[in-house]
Amino acid sequence: ANPTALEDAVYRVLLALGFETIKIGGKGKPDGKADAKLGYNSRGESLSYSLTYDAKSTEKKRISAGTAHLSGLRRHKADYKADYALEVAIGYEGENNSDSAISKEAKLQKITIIRAKDLIRLLFLATPKQLGLDKLRNLFETCFSPLDVKSWIDKLEAEKGNAYTFGYSGQIGKSSFGANYTL
Repeated sequence: ANPTALEDAVYRVLLALGFETIKIGGKGKPDGKADAKLGYNSRGESLSYSLTYDAKSTEKKRISAGTAHLSGLRRHKADYKADYALEVAIGYEGENNSDSAISKEAKLQKITIIRAKDLIRLLFLATPKQLGLDKLRNLFETCFSPLDVKSWIDKLEAEKGNAYTFGYSGQIGKSSFGANYTL
């Protein structure tokens, strides 16, 4: 596994989603921080938010709850005065089970855990679904386990009015322009 490749991919996806993103890295630090600059409401209150992010890479296809080090991510969130924390990995042990160790720990620590393929799905859905950073905040506020995150993205995909459809095979169906896309 190439840990810097996954870190770089997460950085680039967050940029593409519209975050102002910086790389941090190093021992005891998050891989980076992403800021959603959303301006102010009519009462002069900031609508902006931020998150720290980490990419976890391993030789295995799935990482364990212990390898995820979610308590460390919670510390990063506090140290960098972020509103949310995000962790991305290729997969997690128990990712499809709401009672698994990773799901319980993510909910307890309030850390959003996402599989890399779901992050890519989110990226491909962002434009046709007009997914702005304001709507994306809901993901970080309400979804912590990999299963919750996948369900949130599934609901986004199911909303009417998009040009792209995803199949379970990882293929993106034909757009209204007749082009085929593949993940």
